[in-house]
Amino acid sequence: MNVLDYATQCKLALQGAAFRWQDTPIEVTPAAKATDPFRGLRDGWWKKAEPRYADGREVILVRTRDGKVEENRQIHHSNEPTAAEAQRDALEPKDSENIADWFGRIGKSRDFNSGHRKLLFDALRSYASRFRGDLSAKVLDTKLVRKFLEQTA
Repeated sequence: MNVLDYATQCKLALQGAAFRWQDTPIEVTPAAKATDPFRGLRDGWWKKAEPRYADGREVILVRTRDGKVEENRQIHHSNEPTAAEAQRDALEPKDSENIADWFGRIGKSRDFNSGHRKLLFDALRSYASRFRGDLSAKVLDTKLVRKFLEQTA
C-alpha cells in the first residue's frame, strides 16, 4: 500500500478523487487534546484539567497588579475576619454618622489622590451627592459601600 503525505491527499481530494478521510492518521498533540469535543461529555473533565496538589487540593493562581502569576499560598480557614475585612468593617458607616462625617473619616484613613482610588472615590462622592449631607450615612447602598472599601483597600 502506498502512503501519501497530507499535501498530496488534499490535492487529490480537491481534484475530485475518491478518498477516505477516515483512514487518515490523526496526530495527537497537546492542542488536539485540549480541544477534544468529547471532553465535555465526560463528567468532571474540568476538575482533572486543573492543577492540584498531591493531597487533591486545587492550586489557586493569582495574577498580581504587576502582571505576574503566582500561587496563592495564603489560605484562610478560620471564621475570624482577615485584617482587610476587619479594616473594611471598621470603615463602614456608623449609625450615628452623617454622610459628610463618614466621608471625612474615610478620607483621613486612605490616600484617594492616586489612580484608581481617585476614580472610585469620585464615583462614590457623585453617588452620595444625591442625598443631603446631614442624612445618616446608612442611607448609602451597603453593597456599594462594601465594594468601594474592598477595591480601595
